Amino acid sequence: MKPLRAAKILADQGVDAEVIDLRSIRPLDDEIIVRSSRKTGRLVVADTSWALCGVSAEVAAVAARRACSTLKAPVRRVTPPDCPAPVSRRSRTPSIPTRSPSLSACLEVLKAGSSADKGVADVQATFAGPY
Repeated sequence: MKPLRAAKILADQGVDAEVIDLRSIRPLDDEIIVRSSRKTGRLVVADTSWALCGVSAEVAAVAARRACSTLKAPVRRVTPPDCPAPVSRRSRTPSIPTRSPSLSACLEVLKAGSSADKGVADVQATFAGPY
């Protein structure tokens, strides 16, 4: 699982990241989102669909509605750029979210800087993406 590899890179930087796999979006498991948000005080949602009307928006809404008072930083969403779906190999490569934005988002909500990015380049080389 790619999120677990990203969590490993964060762990190497001293960050204990909790990874949640929702498994389904209907029904959406609100309780696990709320429990994790309250436990960590932070939430970064990585999603392979667009930000507008996507799963990441609903997950962020759940956290804002039910765990807002315990969040120590704004919810961050990592999604592909808001553009038409890529259809060729050349156009889809830049549209696939990579670990670097996910790691940077995690570090940003922790206000830890971007020191993890130095170990990301070699991981990105093997990242195949969801498409």
